[in-house]
Amino acid sequence: MILTAAAVIPIAGLIGGGVDVARIYAVKTRLQHACDAGALATRRSMSGASPTTSNIAEGNKYFDFNFNDGLFGVDRDMVSREFAAGASAGSIEGTASAEVDFTVMKIFDMESMSLDVECTATVSVPNTDVMFVLDVTGSMDSVPSGDSMSKIAGLKVATKDFFTELGAGTGSGAGRIRYGFVPYSATVNVGDILGGMAGGYLLGSTPGDVATYPTRTPVEGTEWYINWRGTESGHSYGTASDSTKSYGSYTNYATSGTTTISGTAYTNRFTGITNATCTAKPIPAPTVTASGGVTGPTYLSTVTPVYPAATETKNYRTTQNFNETQYNYRWTLTSGSGASALGTCQFRRRSTSPAFTRTTPSTTATPITWASRPVLTGWNYTQASVDVYNIVQSGTAANPGYWSGTFASGMSNATSWASPTATVEWEGCIEEPMGVNTITSARTDLSIPSTAYDMQIDLKPSTAAQKWRPFVPGFQYVLYGDGTTDWLADPDILAGDKSACPAPASVLQSYYGRTADFNSYVDSLIAEGFTYHDIGLVWGSRLLSADGIRDTDNADTAAPGGFQISRHLVFMTDGALNTPNTNNSAWGIPNIQGRDGQTTDSTNTLIANHDKRTQMLCEAAKSKGFTIWVIGFGMSSMSSTLTNCATDAEHAALASNSTELKARFQAIAETIGGLRLSQ
Repeated sequence: MILTAAAVIPIAGLIGGGVDVARIYAVKTRLQHACDAGALATRRSMSGASPTTSNIAEGNKYFDFNFNDGLFGVDRDMVSREFAAGASAGSIEGTASAEVDFTVMKIFDMESMSLDVECTATVSVPNTDVMFVLDVTGSMDSVPSGDSMSKIAGLKVATKDFFTELGAGTGSGAGRIRYGFVPYSATVNVGDILGGMAGGYLLGSTPGDVATYPTRTPVEGTEWYINWRGTESGHSYGTASDSTKSYGSYTNYATSGTTTISGTAYTNRFTGITNATCTAKPIPAPTVTASGGVTGPTYLSTVTPVYPAATETKNYRTTQNFNETQYNYRWTLTSGSGASALGTCQFRRRSTSPAFTRTTPSTTATPITWASRPVLTGWNYTQASVDVYNIVQSGTAANPGYWSGTFASGMSNATSWASPTATVEWEGCIEEPMGVNTITSARTDLSIPSTAYDMQIDLKPSTAAQKWRPFVPGFQYVLYGDGTTDWLADPDILAGDKSACPAPASVLQSYYGRTADFNSYVDSLIAEGFTYHDIGLVWGSRLLSADGIRDTDNADTAAPGGFQISRHLVFMTDGALNTPNTNNSAWGIPNIQGRDGQTTDSTNTLIANHDKRTQMLCEAAKSKGFTIWVIGFGMSSMSSTLTNCATDAEHAALASNSTELKARFQAIAETIGGLRLSQ
């Protein structure tokens, strides 16, 4: 009994210690779990780089759920928790503590013990490449119903938030994150990318490179012109002519005597003579008197000489004003009749002496010699080879459809459209190389033909037919039906959707420490042009692939640590295909060049062609192991082509407005990032 009594105290200590230690262990384990849950919930709810009050409240809620009041006999007021931004970007650090009262151990004067735990939640990624393929067509300027901003503005916000959510990755070592961009409409802007590569993949990289465009070439003729004139000769006068004269009635001279006119005396009156005798009397010629001086010779015109005439004739006229007086005899019967009738013969003059102008023509002759020069007589509208070296190297080149010389008779700037600028510019967009123009909606095989260079993801061009070419609307001319204006030469069209060139694409690159650069690029996006999903997808895949023109930079072996790269293609569009048969795209002008179908294809047929091409490219991209995310923005539903383009149904989503788009992008970034506990 003595021994037993002596053993009670140490046995109580052992049993009490075991009970309280087990309880303390359970409390600390649950406290750690609650801290972890709160940190994860806080990080998951974040949309920015740092937690907000609401984010922390979300974490507190999860902590409280996992460590409720009274758990293991611990009152809520004995528990504390705190969540805040961690030391690394985008991480959450948490601390929690609990005061646990002892039970049995109180007999040894031990009242309680403080327990403390720490937790950290972060988004952790392997080496990751994210390629954004973004629809920046004209419809992206519209505002969705009930939204507060345009689609293009909403896209910019969502893309920046994506970057905030996933982060910039590591500055060195494994965990690198790179981002690339392919804004697309009817073509893509990859000229700087191709021009900066050593492969000569773009026509225009080598002197003498040419590309074929629907354009116009001048039709020249020869015009002879006078290049020397000698001394003008004297005047050769022609026959004078008088202007119309207005005469008055006759009046009689005196009844006796004579009147002298021009030195000749004329008897004023004869009596007792026959009419025949009176009529035979001589009368003076009209008296013409100058009333002013001579004017002239006055120059009138030059007779345009026709080659090979030796002289040039000029026409002149000389004028002078005159007055004219006319005279006659008038017989008046006084007796008898018939042939023997007698009468009075009276000398008379006009009472009005009319004024008139006498005009005398004359000509002169000037000796000339001739020379010849080319003149524009018209335009030949056709598909022609245009030298593209200068425009690729410097961004500008001479306009092949411009004429700065002389116009033939009947031609002018207005009717020949010679008014466009003498030089044209290249913004960096491209046309695809030769492909297969027989891919239609009826095709069931989704594999890409080996000769469809325009759809080959891993194409490394080695021939001119395989190379990309500059997209230069300024080179292109298509004559309207009225024969007086050019379609693509029209400045309104050059500035519109039919020749839209989106913002430059960007190769995959790290934005570690370069958030401002990322945001600046996103802000540069503009909305313009028609919708060709296939051009965006093929170039997004080309810039993401480890096997094509970017193989050196994109290979797994080039990544930090040589670890495999997780490759993601984020494809966002706001609408269906729109490929007019007169549009100028990466495949040229369909109804003239027939590179993405037949020249007779309707717009609807071309849409079906490009839809099939989109399906084929989606399958090719997935076969390369890319994870494809598809987001339909401002759409009530997605076509099967877009839905099936995604890796699976969980990788396709709709966003009716900018708020939903932001949420979709954030969810993708979270999934790619792989939210996890790091402590």
